[in-house]
This record gives sequence, structure tokens and C-alpha cells, in this order.
Amino acid sequence: WEFRSKPAWQRLIIMLGGIIVNLILGFAIYSMVLLVWGETVLPTDRIPYGLEVDDRLESVGFQDGDNVLAINGEVPETFTQIRRSLFFDPVREVVVKRDGQEVTLAFENDLGQLLVDSAIRRPFGLRAPCIIQTLDPGKGAAIGGMMAGDRILGLNGEPRRFYGEVTSFLQAHPNESIEVEVQRMNGTLSQLTCQTDSLGALGFLSMNAMDMSEFQLQERTYGVGEALISGFALASTTLQEYVLSMRFLFSKSGASQVGSLVTFGSIFDAGWDWEIFWRNTAFFSLILAFMNLLPIPALDGGHVVFLLYEMVAGKPAPEKFLERAQMVGIVLLLTLMVYALGNDVWRLLTGQFS
Repeated sequence: WEFRSKPAWQRLIIMLGGIIVNLILGFAIYSMVLLVWGETVLPTDRIPYGLEVDDRLESVGFQDGDNVLAINGEVPETFTQIRRSLFFDPVREVVVKRDGQEVTLAFENDLGQLLVDSAIRRPFGLRAPCIIQTLDPGKGAAIGGMMAGDRILGLNGEPRRFYGEVTSFLQAHPNESIEVEVQRMNGTLSQLTCQTDSLGALGFLSMNAMDMSEFQLQERTYGVGEALISGFALASTTLQEYVLSMRFLFSKSGASQVGSLVTFGSIFDAGWDWEIFWRNTAFFSLILAFMNLLPIPALDGGHVVFLLYEMVAGKPAPEKFLERAQMVGIVLLLTLMVYALGNDVWRLLTGQFS
């Protein structure tokens, strides 16, 4: 009763309080993360082998080895900026460097929608050599004599040294003996014969591109003032990208990626990393701020709409209307929760969670 007796403008401030706190918290955490850990980036001029793309991106003009020079006329500074721009911006033109020549790719449709397609788990990434990191002792690679640190150079006499072309070749040759040319860590070359399994795998994991010496990462450190400015910029960019990504929810592929607490938990690594924890905490704080502002009855945003109506009309909305709107909002939220949980159950049953 105390709350309802206050003027509409005061109630509006109170209803917006939680949203504002979430925004401030997200900004503050990002600033703290940059101050404590800084950030590691990969400049675009330090991507030696270009991008590795999915066949869906090949269908719209991209090729393995392309180096992105500009997106919509703007030059990206880091690989992260390339990824963010391709996913979230309304991309109409991409200029790439291919075999020493500049090639312009034009797009009529939303490239971001293509990338968010649920059938594409990893539409593009860094093109990297296939360097063995770990081996399954009972699989063909280990049995054939492959060792950790080996760099694959060719398969069945054909030059194949990048991870994508190696795996695509192997998957096309299940249950076959493959002649593998590798370069040992000491520089010597070896010819091995390895047997693929029924899935076309040899049983090895390749080294992450970011761990290879070819990719010269740049470490950025921040003072207090720089961390505050960069933290605000990072929070703003993150929130903007999330808002832009909402357009994907109105497509079949985008809606299929809605998840519940299971999806939320899968974002965190199995091991504990404070930096990742705080980055994710900041991200979810910003998400809560945006979601709470949506004009859905039963959320703060719905109450804000009714309060704005009251301030303009000079009187509150009818009580019965408010009650019915509240029920509609609750039904919408419950339906969304059931749908999200159903998606997660399906992913668990089909093994889509690692």
C-alpha cells in the first residue's frame, strides 16, 4: 500500500531501480575484469592462414584462407571484431584478401541469420595447422605411430596440413588405411599408416590455434581510468550485440537455440576460472537488465508501461485490465520457460551438450 500511494513518477523510478543496478553492475564487473586480468586479442594482421569456413559460408562466396580486410567499409582490428561484426551487424559487403588479391563479397540477405543457423555449430574460425595435442591409445593414430607434437602435412599423398581439410578428408574415408605424412617436433619427416574408425576418425585432438606460435597474441593491460572507459565500452557493445541478436528469435533456427538453466550451466567450463566466471556474471547482469525492461506484464518493463500510461492519462489503468494483463504475462513467461526446458531436454537426449 505504501508503494501504490506514491506518485507515479516515484514508482517509475523504483521499478527502474533493479534494471539500472544490473546495468551498473555489468559495467563495474567488466571494468574490474579488465583492470585485474586485462585482455588478450589477436590482431587481424597476425592471422597468418586466414579463416576456415563452413560449407554454408562457402556457398555465399567465402573460401578457406580468406583474410577479412573490411566489413561494410570498416576495417576490423581484431579477430573478435570480425566475429562480432559478421554475427551481429547487418552485413552487406565484406572485402577479403584471397591469393594476394582483394575480393569483394556482397550479400542481399542477413549474413547473421545464416551464421546462427542451428545446423552450423562453428560456421567459421581461425585456419590453423593440424598439430597433434593428445592421442587416444586405442585408436588408429596412436596405433599407427603418431605422437603428440606431430604436424600433419599430407594424407594419401595429397598436401593437407590444415585442421579443417584433414578432418574433412578423414570423415570421407571411414574404415580405411590412410597414409599420413607428419613432421616430428625435431623437424624430421615420417610416413605413417593409420586406420580410421567407422566415423572417419583417427583418435586425436589437435592443438588450439591460440596456443600455436604462429598466432602472435597481443596482451593488453589497463590502468584504473582506462579500465573504467574500456569496461563501459565493453558493456555497451555486449548489450548492443545481445539486443541485435534478438531478431534471430523470430526464425526457426534462432528459436531452437533458446535454453534454460542447463544451457546456462554449459557456458561455464568444467574447471574453475575466476576471469571467465566474472565475465559471464557481467554478461548475465546485462541480459537481466534488458529482459526486465521488455514490455511484458509481470516483468518490470510491463509495470513501467502502465506507469507511463498513468503519467500521461492522469489516472491508472483499470484494475481488471491490470489483473488480466498480469495473467497474460505470467502465461507467456511460463510458456517460454517450458519451451526453453524442452529444448534443453532435447539437447541432452541427442547429445548436443559436451
